[in-house]
Amino acid sequence: MNKECETEAGKGTTTQEPSATRRLRHATQILLLLAGSLSYMAAGMFVAWPNVFIAHIIQNNSTIFNTQLHLTDSETDMLGSMIFLGSLPGFLLAGWLLDTIGRRWSQLVSALPGALGSLLIGFSLNPPMLLVGRFLEGITFGMLGVVVRTYASEIVDTNIRGTASVMYAVVMNMGSVAIVGLGIKLSWYYVVFVSFAVALLHCFLVAMFLVESPTYLAVKNREAEATVILRRLRGSNADIKEELRILKMMNQREDGTSGWGALIKRDVIKNILVMFGLFMMCSFSGVQVMKMNTVRILVTAGLEFDETVSTIMFNLLLIAGNVTIMYLLDRIGRRRCLVLSLLLITIGNSCFGTYVFLTDSGGSPAMMEVALGTPLEVNSTMIYQSDAGSASWSWVPLMCVLVIAVGQSVGAGPIPWILTPEYFPTVIRSQASSVCLLLGGLQTVAALQLYSPMQASLTQAGLYWTYGLVAAVGIPYSLLFVKETAGRRVG
Repeated sequence: MNKECETEAGKGTTTQEPSATRRLRHATQILLLLAGSLSYMAAGMFVAWPNVFIAHIIQNNSTIFNTQLHLTDSETDMLGSMIFLGSLPGFLLAGWLLDTIGRRWSQLVSALPGALGSLLIGFSLNPPMLLVGRFLEGITFGMLGVVVRTYASEIVDTNIRGTASVMYAVVMNMGSVAIVGLGIKLSWYYVVFVSFAVALLHCFLVAMFLVESPTYLAVKNREAEATVILRRLRGSNADIKEELRILKMMNQREDGTSGWGALIKRDVIKNILVMFGLFMMCSFSGVQVMKMNTVRILVTAGLEFDETVSTIMFNLLLIAGNVTIMYLLDRIGRRRCLVLSLLLITIGNSCFGTYVFLTDSGGSPAMMEVALGTPLEVNSTMIYQSDAGSASWSWVPLMCVLVIAVGQSVGAGPIPWILTPEYFPTVIRSQASSVCLLLGGLQTVAALQLYSPMQASLTQAGLYWTYGLVAAVGIPYSLLFVKETAGRRVG
């Protein structure tokens, strides 16, 4: 993006607009994105479904056909990681689809593999059917991560773009809470049919009627269509011709390259590397590890907690944090939110590690000698919880996890996904976003798969201290390398 474009875009292209008209226009844009976010509610259901399955399978391992389903520990672990493995080809496929069929139809196509995967899971007779279904849901999860964020960055006004992008995270966490809540009354195979229904509703009742991205239309030289949609989105006070001119100028490269070929250019590679580093800081500060292993982490730390209640509580706190960042993101900027987030994660993990270290060393009444303990089985590993003296200290690990959850939700969780489409102009946004999210997905899979080996080699306390250290390093990294995009046109 050249300097002239950046300066000119920052001046804005509208005449004075009445505040009431502007609020109504923003409400229309948000409603449009809310309609498209139905697919992300299904994605939230995909992510949280293993919590429902594991809670049910412990008591009754029957399938919908009344046959018995037996999973090994490794197969149970793969229910969580498989969705992220599936997301890797999803990221690349989305990059191709966005450029080929546009933003609107890509949303429809993206939901189809997940719907098929949910159907396969519901009728599963054996573990391979479950894992293939989870992989298909992962493809949808990855595709939606690219498609809906790209769409949001191109539809709404610059000054509410951050708020609109976080809205998807809120809807996804609402889907997670909904699926876990339904699991209280419904069996795991009936619950998965709910996510199947939500995905189909998005495909055939919502996605078909969404408007196409005017930015995409302008770059594809379909200016007449882009003008009609921009007039609806920007209002009668906007200078549509000027906005189209700036959009086209911001998406021109001096060497004429575009699409995948433009990714090898120096400025694009630099931005990809910055995003690679940011995803690494967030992944290895335990963002997804805490989400996927909340119950396991709390029990191992000496707190016996109801699985359903803990999962709902954790996701409700994520929603609260997401709502908070919706207010802050466009006011104080992406970088400051990241710094606040990583600071909270550093504090939470550092305190958690210190608590575990002291209890393992006998420095706290929270954990007693093994001889006094009661055995608990967590993933086939026997641990011990004290029968006496733990009540006064058992709140510490819970509070640490809640602090980490707040930290994740106000920055490290959603912001890398928000920045990815904002870092690149429309002409290469889909391809560059796919590469960034693919790299981020690989790091997420690595962080999840390394959880147990790192815990074994570093000890539990050392693991949390490592997460805290990575988050602490992420603070200066964010200040030095992450560029602020709040209030700036992204092309």
